[in-house]
Amino acid sequence: MTLSIDVLVKYGSITLGIIFFLIPLYINRKRKKKNILADLMVIGFGGASVPTGLALIYCAFDPSKLSKLSDVGIYIAFSGLALLYIAFITIKSKL
Repeated sequence: MTLSIDVLVKYGSITLGIIFFLIPLYINRKRKKKNILADLMVIGFGGASVPTGLALIYCAFDPSKLSKLSDVGIYIAFSGLALLYIAFITIKSKL
């Protein structure tokens, strides 16, 4: 298996998703706080999106790598949704 940008994004997302899921699980256990699955999932999904975000930023500077990402349309769609969400929250908070 070669270490391509696509492989890094896929395995990096899985690895960071699990790590970011387990970190608050451990912290909450140490603090004797209740774990809420929805919160753990949100943090895990947030961590899992880091490699994709970094890959898209990298591809902005080297567009030839964009074709190496499989399912790039999904990554771009989620990026667009994130931007729309941020815009909505910002506008709502300023009104």
